[in-house]
Amino acid sequence: MDMEEYNLCGKELIAFLQLRFSPIAFKLIKNEREIPEGYIRPSKEMGGRFAACQGFALVRRDRLSLAMLGQDHACVWPMIGYGMVPFNYEDYEREGPGLFGTAGNIEYNLFIKDPEKARLFFKNTFPKMPDMSHIGFIAAPLDITKFKPDVVMLYMRPTQLRSILMAIKYMSGTIPQSKFDSVESCLYSTVSAIQDDDYKITVPDPGEYKRAYCEEDEMIFTSPASKLEELVNGLRELAAMGLGYRGLNKDVEPMAAGGFYETLLSKWNML
Repeated sequence: MDMEEYNLCGKELIAFLQLRFSPIAFKLIKNEREIPEGYIRPSKEMGGRFAACQGFALVRRDRLSLAMLGQDHACVWPMIGYGMVPFNYEDYEREGPGLFGTAGNIEYNLFIKDPEKARLFFKNTFPKMPDMSHIGFIAAPLDITKFKPDVVMLYMRPTQLRSILMAIKYMSGTIPQSKFDSVESCLYSTVSAIQDDDYKITVPDPGEYKRAYCEEDEMIFTSPASKLEELVNGLRELAAMGLGYRGLNKDVEPMAAGGFYETLLSKWNML
């Protein structure tokens, strides 16, 4: 798709699903030449560092277009997962008593009680790019993006997610497969979708809730760029059949008068 088609997809996703916030176009970048003109660097133009989830909030809620490189990140886990920094779990753990597994700070142990299980989790499950070739990411509302994204992220209610799943099943005959973790949603919603080139559903993590204004009724859905056209076509066709998000309305039936209501209506000669 060309840029105008990506922007149109953003507009149609908002319209078909009645989204509260903009879909996010996201791309990992390897050099600053990939940053479109006018994109904001938080550390330079917003007074400090932000977590990736906070950057996503600024994009979807305030419709900012951001470039977040190393100096813009306050949270280490996306920097590790996006392949921005050298990181070996065992090496860092040996540096001193316990950078990981420190008593009372389970975040440094990936929220896993047993350090050995944490090592295995980081090795086998933690979403991370295979090399350190990226300097950060760019992100913007999909309907105004100036770059072709790796993935598109939507923060949505479960009922909107249902319509997304209907469109995917209708077009492809498949059901998305995801890993449901309680943390690192900034990685499951991006890295996992990039690596598998497939749709992903992610539970927003505590940081999303505490720092990034994610609501209790929101989930994150991600489409790789390669499947975005298929997804929007599915939503378009289901909407035309009256089966889209806006077409699945509750039925309102006449209410039979009875008891006290019937007594008063009879008294008023309105039966």
